[in-house]
Amino acid sequence: MKYILCCILICQCYYSTAQLPKAKLVFSSINNVGLIVGESKNAFAVQSKIGFQKDRWFAGIGSGFDFYEKRTIPLFITLHRDFFYGPKKLFVYTDAGINFRWLQSTDFFYKSSTSKPGLYYELGLGYKVKFKNNSAIHFSAGYNHKQVKEMYNPYWYVEPIQPVDPLLLEKYKSNFRRIIIRLGLTI
Repeated sequence: MKYILCCILICQCYYSTAQLPKAKLVFSSINNVGLIVGESKNAFAVQSKIGFQKDRWFAGIGSGFDFYEKRTIPLFITLHRDFFYGPKKLFVYTDAGINFRWLQSTDFFYKSSTSKPGLYYELGLGYKVKFKNNSAIHFSAGYNHKQVKEMYNPYWYVEPIQPVDPLLLEKYKSNFRRIIIRLGLTI
């Protein structure tokens, strides 16, 4: 009797999953604006992510503009996971990549500055409301970290023609940890 009951349960599980429609791989775009709240001041960010969505997963690449403290352009890979089926969903997301300095220093004494890419990542939780045409509006909040690496030549005004010894360069690494609140549209 136990074996028959186990066979019936296994067959029921097999047939119930066989009737679910297969999820298609769909190209999707997530565009959002965000308010960055940090220790020194508030700023805004603009982001666009493109990739593929299948069932409750979205994976892709993204870029944008980050105006907090030092202007940067993050370039990252992204992964989203929706919870629940239906028009209203909770989701979690993560972005990880590198951060490029957008503008070099405008300070008169640091005209000879260069920068290197730094670390960029974001983790967050959001709420999505889906429309009939597969587009959606979403609200999210997350923890964001960006790193900016810069090198300054403090003696640029003494002998600007001669090459600078790399040991004389002043190196700075700034880490910005902040909270970001986003409003976005998925197309």
